[in-house]
Amino acid sequence: MVRKKVNLQWITKASKRRATFRRRRDSIKKKVDELATLCGTKVGVVLYSEDQAKPLAWPNDSEAKDIFKKFIDMPDLGKRFKKMQNQEELLSTRIPKLQHQISRLERENYTHEISFLLYESIDGRRPGLINTTEKERTSLGEMVEEKIKKIKERIRQLQGVALEAHLPLQLRSSPNQPLAPCTFNEMAVVGRVPPQQQQDWVASLTTNGGELGTIVSGAFASSSGGVDMMHPYNMDYFSRFP
Repeated sequence: MVRKKVNLQWITKASKRRATFRRRRDSIKKKVDELATLCGTKVGVVLYSEDQAKPLAWPNDSEAKDIFKKFIDMPDLGKRFKKMQNQEELLSTRIPKLQHQISRLERENYTHEISFLLYESIDGRRPGLINTTEKERTSLGEMVEEKIKKIKERIRQLQGVALEAHLPLQLRSSPNQPLAPCTFNEMAVVGRVPPQQQQDWVASLTTNGGELGTIVSGAFASSSGGVDMMHPYNMDYFSRFP
């Protein structure tokens, strides 16, 4: 039967914590005794308990002191001391890592809160952004601007794919064949590709209601203008520009 994984955290209940300490203490003493018997080596253990002022030493106080003294008097111990830590030093190294982790989780939670506020505003459940602080409104505006920027970039990419699909095969760019250079005088505007995907998205966003839908719709309307397709006279080069 597979043993259940132990959750390593502080046991809040005092009686259960003391019982666990006694059980683990006896297990450590048994393992140390087996190690000394099987390997013929000297082993010393010191255990501190929260309900006992005097620490528990194994195999006994005098032998444990001799073993630790011999260990400390070793000539190459200076290098080993660099990796040795007491409880205070161990906690001092863990605290900054935990603080950094807490800060990261707080930032992620705040981003989720602003995202939820954005969805409520688009859905019309937060008219006038009521019950929001100035910091939340500022963060919300920054998030909307960032999303609009990403959406516009994606629309430009999709329009480029649609533009490429409407070209004859001889005009499409090939990754293995370099294109001949072409000057501006060799080009002519032959058509305009309507940004249908952009219009559909804006119409859907506005229909859902909410003030942010109107804001996003206005932002796209102010920047819309379609995409011009350029036809090179040398028939070996394709280019487009806004």
